[in-house]
Amino acid sequence: QRSKVYVDEVQDYTQLEILLFFYLSGPNGLFLAGDPAQSVVEGTEFRFEEVRGVGHFVGSVIQKPKTVNVNFRSHSGILNCAGGVLDLMFTHFPSSAKQLKKDKGLFQGSRPGVLLGANVDQLNILLSDKLNGAVVLTHDDSASHWRRRLNDYKRVYGIREAKGLEFKTVIILDFFQEIPPS
Repeated sequence: QRSKVYVDEVQDYTQLEILLFFYLSGPNGLFLAGDPAQSVVEGTEFRFEEVRGVGHFVGSVIQKPKTVNVNFRSHSGILNCAGGVLDLMFTHFPSSAKQLKKDKGLFQGSRPGVLLGANVDQLNILLSDKLNGAVVLTHDDSASHWRRRLNDYKRVYGIREAKGLEFKTVIILDFFQEIPPS
């Protein structure tokens, strides 16, 4: 007897792992959810078209993917800011990810603050006082460096470490400056 199999964050799985889900679920027993613009796992380079190919390989009939662009977790200010960053990314790197419609938030909210040119001493003061408890996100390769520079602040994460977690206050630190040139 087979069950239904529900897989979230499917963009973080390899084709081989997705093939295993098809075998475990049997025909018409698989439900996949994911966001191709959120793939952060090395070696996956996810595209929904690849899932269709795996499904065809095992003889499953796959429905056309449905797109949801209502965000239930973030308010409109954050989504508008993120949309602006994605617009810049797609302008400079048009094929870096699949371009989807912009997410709409259910709740209104102000745009996040942006600190430009803040030095480490200022950031340490903020993190020990008004922003104590905030999470600092940076490029994966720089997380340990920034943890040390920020007086061993425990809430410094690389993007991969933070994936799937939710935070109230986030500081994105030098993320785009540290992306290695391709």
